[in-house]
Amino acid sequence: MRPCFPASRSPGSDPLSRSPGSDPLSRSPGSPPFSPDSVPLSPRGFPASRSPGSPPFSPGSVPLSPRGFPASRSPGSPPLFPPSPLFCLGCLLLLPRGLLCPSVCTCPDHHTIDCRDQGLPRLPDLFPLDVRKLVAANNHIQSIPADLLLYYADLLYLDLRNNSLTSLEDGTFSGSSRLLFLDLSYNHLTLLDAGIFRAAEKMIKLSLGNNNLSEVHADAFQNLESLQVLELNDNNLQSLSVSVLESLPSLRTVRLEGNPWTCDCNFANIFMWMDGNPQKLQKGG
Repeated sequence: MRPCFPASRSPGSDPLSRSPGSDPLSRSPGSPPFSPDSVPLSPRGFPASRSPGSPPFSPGSVPLSPRGFPASRSPGSPPLFPPSPLFCLGCLLLLPRGLLCPSVCTCPDHHTIDCRDQGLPRLPDLFPLDVRKLVAANNHIQSIPADLLLYYADLLYLDLRNNSLTSLEDGTFSGSSRLLFLDLSYNHLTLLDAGIFRAAEKMIKLSLGNNNLSEVHADAFQNLESLQVLELNDNNLQSLSVSVLESLPSLRTVRLEGNPWTCDCNFANIFMWMDGNPQKLQKGG
């Protein structure tokens, strides 16, 4: 059977006709035998045409941009492979941890950030994603970013004492399932809503002393079954539901001194609870 190959032809010529003795597989005398390596490839691995005498393609011959992508072929043309946001995030994760330490803070190790005494009006924007201890005491921070604990879900220790916090938005601690220690003392908080800490089910110590708290919802500490230390001292509490304390089965220490208690039924219940749990009451330090 005769092999059939497409070939150029003049108008009216027979598509199967060829010159006598010609062979579609013939090559010029002295030419080297065919091998796959003799076929130049494009950057994507496809055969590409090249001029006679040009060197064979190699990955090192493709110019790269400063970001490591193939550079544009002509001035002004876009790069062949623009970086995706996911790729950029991956590169961010591969950076040495020290490079992500905020300039106004110190990072004694890969998991600790210390931003104390810097006069900060807000928390810095960028931290290592695996930070576990964040200390930002003695600043002027007015709010906790709502997504802080969603991005930094490995956070175990958060110290924001002596700042300018006035409220805690619902959902602020929705990603705090690993948080163990939270210090919000010496701020300007006035109330605690129901379930504000409910996602922090592993929390061991919660410091809320020296604020302006005048109201603590009966379910403010919902789900904090691991909480051992609760500090509510030196606030403006006149009343507190005893269910707040009864809902904390692991509680070992509570500080309630320094509040202007009103002698009513709620206080009578609190007094009875304190009388029955004197070992849990702590004064000072």
